[in-house]
Amino acid sequence: MSEQRAVDIPVVELVKVVSNTLQQCLLRPPKDKVKPLFKDLKAGKSITLGKLEAGELLSLTLVLQLDYSEFVGPGFNVDVFRATVQAMLNTASMYLKSQRELNILTSESGSTLVHTPGAITLNDQTNVLVMAFEPIEQQQLTVKLMFVDPQQYEQFKR
Repeated sequence: MSEQRAVDIPVVELVKVVSNTLQQCLLRPPKDKVKPLFKDLKAGKSITLGKLEAGELLSLTLVLQLDYSEFVGPGFNVDVFRATVQAMLNTASMYLKSQRELNILTSESGSTLVHTPGAITLNDQTNVLVMAFEPIEQQQLTVKLMFVDPQQYEQFKR
């Protein structure tokens, strides 16, 4: 009988790992390599990003999902998606480099929202992207990128 061990992963470490993984999967490759991934995400499919491992203690499959139901305006394409992901990762990086505490919100269901919003404005329309982690189930960690209502952000209003 195998013994189940609980492993507590600090959210800051998850943000670092996921940020690096998103850079490698979505931002560094050429657009033509990312476009099929984007189309799958936009269609509601989950994308496997790889494994998060720490010796014998931990082995999790990282899965990416996208919720763009609150994206405002026309023109949601791979370029806009990549620019918004980059903006979100830049915000997270500023928090991490300055060692500022991340703004982390946890729901009753166990989801964790990392509130380091990335915002872009195109044609006078602002959109904001945040990242959330779903509770670990069956050795899988789901990372959800979510567009949220930009009207919630006073600093982005004109």
